Amino acid sequence: MPGSEPLAVCSAVVPLERVTSFATQTASRREDGVVKFRARDRIEGIGFCYVGSAALPRVLQGRTDVK
Repeated sequence: MPGSEPLAVCSAVVPLERVTSFATQTASRREDGVVKFRARDRIEGIGFCYVGSAALPRVLQGRTDVK
């Protein structure tokens, strides 16, 4: 993200009350990627995505400054 720096990254796993199926997959939990970041003006925030925790290593590939 231009103008900001990631401070920490983690995944959040939330079990679903009911197992759901779609296409060829069954889901019993929701996995979100969560990023804490700081903008150039020092304001901090948290962002998340629904793509699952498997995407985080690809997004941050090559970054050494993220915890």
